Amino acid sequence: MRSRISIVGMLVLLMIGASLAGCVGNDDEDDEKISVTVIDMTQATTTECPDGGVAIHSGLDANSNGVLDSDERDDKFLACNGADGSNGADGADGADGS
Repeated sequence: MRSRISIVGMLVLLMIGASLAGCVGNDDEDDEKISVTVIDMTQATTTECPDGGVAIHSGLDANSNGVLDSDERDDKFLACNGADGSNGADGADGADGS
């Protein structure tokens, strides 16, 4: 479970870094607002991910409020947890205590 969260966290950081890289080096002399890609994570529904997971939304922050509003969401990526595996065979009995 912990490794899944780490993978999702790394994916989010990678997407944020890639989107912000496009904002570096703006030498324009105008005062226009620049919209940036924003990432938002929510819990996935049980319909989307029966065993739990997260929904990662991305889109342009059109109103430049620093938040990805629901009408600004362009893409959604689901990172679902896998189903539990079957139980393994019981181990051998241990030695009797003294």
